[in-house]
Amino acid sequence: MEDKIICSINSMKKGMLDNDYTFYESGKIKHLYDKSQWNLNHEEWLTENEISENEKERLIIDCPEEFKDRIKKILYP
Repeated sequence: MEDKIICSINSMKKGMLDNDYTFYESGKIKHLYDKSQWNLNHEEWLTENEISENEKERLIIDCPEEFKDRIKKILYP
């Protein structure tokens, strides 16, 4: 069974570098990011405990309104 994507949020705190979070219905969170302009395209799977409070707040602010409740439930179970 395929794990469906709820939404992806681009958290642009690093200027031109990618910093994207994709949230799945299962509660999984995929983080795609660049460490520097010479060190691109990293991927990691996170739990809500591995995301800082500041980053959680930024993600909720940047989240499309129609997905905010679902994303809050993942970030604050």
